[in-house]
Amino acid sequence: MKSLIFILLILSFTVFISASVSYGATGGQGLAPQSKIDNTLGIKIISPTHDKKVPVGDLTILGTSTDNENMNCTVYVDWNNLKPFQKAIATGPYGKNDYSSWTFTYTESYHKLTNGTNNLTSKLECQKGGTVTTKWNSINVTGIASATPAQLLSKNTYNFVGNSKILPQLSSGINKVMTKDSSEMTVKPLTPVLVPVVQTLLTNVKLAKPVVNPGDSQSLIVKAVDAKTFKQISGANVQIRMTDGFRNIEHPGVTDSNGLYNYTWTIDPTSKFGAYKIVSNVSKPGYTSSAHDANFQVQGQLLVQVNLAKPVVNPGDSQQVSVSVLDSQTKQKISGAKVIGNISGSRKFMSSTDNNGMASYSWNISPVSGKNNFSVTLDVSQNGYSSLSRAVAFKAGDPIHLLGPVEDDSIKPQAKTHAVPNKDQCTVSQFDPLSNCKGKVMVPINKAVTELEESPSAQIFG
Repeated sequence: MKSLIFILLILSFTVFISASVSYGATGGQGLAPQSKIDNTLGIKIISPTHDKKVPVGDLTILGTSTDNENMNCTVYVDWNNLKPFQKAIATGPYGKNDYSSWTFTYTESYHKLTNGTNNLTSKLECQKGGTVTTKWNSINVTGIASATPAQLLSKNTYNFVGNSKILPQLSSGINKVMTKDSSEMTVKPLTPVLVPVVQTLLTNVKLAKPVVNPGDSQSLIVKAVDAKTFKQISGANVQIRMTDGFRNIEHPGVTDSNGLYNYTWTIDPTSKFGAYKIVSNVSKPGYTSSAHDANFQVQGQLLVQVNLAKPVVNPGDSQQVSVSVLDSQTKQKISGAKVIGNISGSRKFMSSTDNNGMASYSWNISPVSGKNNFSVTLDVSQNGYSSLSRAVAFKAGDPIHLLGPVEDDSIKPQAKTHAVPNKDQCTVSQFDPLSNCKGKVMVPINKAVTELEESPSAQIFG
């Protein structure tokens, strides 16, 4: 009995020592950063939609994510869990690393879509410090070797009625025949009627404005015609897809009798500035589908305040124009904005706003520009914003009389010229004003005299 207890104690001690050694070997080492799921992240494949039927071969998918300019994220995709993952292309408004919107094309270099079910998976991977967080989104699409209208419009390949398998058709009234025989209902399948795709659609998308501001409205027109006859195609299905940086917009529609589809929406007031892409997919039974895209810019709007130091300026005085530049939505001061001024077409200047969003320019008014009206035209621009022009006006006061007789005794002439005869001159002394001047012209002594022929008085410069 004592031997058994001794053996049990030895075994317990051995297990304790092994656990301690194992802990000591691993406890002092830091674990490598591991990928974990973050519920604040988001990613979605927006085109094609889940369970969509698509032609086999190459396929381009579009998606969005919660990535922004302050995050370090990348989007990867795969096909049927085939590794390695493929890196998607960023199409967000902040450049090649902005995966807020993204795209990827499945080609032969990785894997084309095959007949049947294709599982497409997207993965958002974000790194912050030593931590990598991920988010996943997957869809299934069905590859079809030869797309027919019945297959494109049906969600399920087969419907089951009793023990019979019915292939769905465009019209539910032609896909089966119900007969009554001996009080039993039977279903007789009909031979499917295939509509070959032999014609091509030609589509175009036009936007109302190439540049819009947040909060503005934007419109587009989709046009569909037969590629061979250029006949307008009415009743074509139109699917509009776009993102405004915060939400995905998917809007369906149908072309009218003129082959046109119009759509108008409002740009979110909090949209990011930058380039945006709209993709339209147009389809109609008997035609191959057609996709077309268009781009536009979302730019901010400037708020510019202009002040003049004086509404009326005397000739020779100085004038100053001050400019304040703000964001029209947030009212934040904008530094580094470029300000170009033109003063009545005769003077130009250029400046930039400081950290307080201010810029100013001073100049002197010409002394001879009295009672003239002046205009100051300002062109203000900043990256990411629409340019803005403003004009202000002021008036100059009475001119300074630099030309004309001087009435003020305080202004002493430097020289005076008199019209005098060429002869019979005499000088006048302060002691003897009339001496030697019997009927002759008197000229003050010690004054410069210019002899001229008879003429009016010349202008006096003071």
